[in-house]
Amino acid sequence: MDFRAYFKHMETSLPLYAYAEKKLAGTIEKYVRQPIEAYVMFTFDGGVNKARCHVLAGGGFSVQVDAKDDTSMYSCLDKLEAKLNQRLRRQKERIKSHKQRTTFRFLGDEAPISVDNEEFADDHEAIDAAYVINFEKARSRLEAARGL
Repeated sequence: MDFRAYFKHMETSLPLYAYAEKKLAGTIEKYVRQPIEAYVMFTFDGGVNKARCHVLAGGGFSVQVDAKDDTSMYSCLDKLEAKLNQRLRRQKERIKSHKQRTTFRFLGDEAPISVDNEEFADDHEAIDAAYVINFEKARSRLEAARGL
């Protein structure tokens, strides 16, 4: 994982950089299988410590989190880590809960039919695959004849 830290309106602090890398890398690697890049920007503006983290992941998503604190940059980083943990957990749950629906929707006034519904199997007759193949061949010949 590529981890970068930027300091704006303050001097560069190697202990803060090491603390941020340790805290955030552990959280990111806990939820993301293929982390690509993580950027952290520390800012001291108007007596307020601010931290912003931007994570680009290999799963095709990007997460950005901000935190503010009046006391110290370390406590600001702790708040940032908690927010990032919550955001990544939510993102992972969204990816895991994304399942294919078993409901087929038809155009018109008909209600959706579920494959799991027992009535579905009883109401409809079995269709022979040879019939479907012959139908598709006839349809393609008709389209070819119209196209000429």
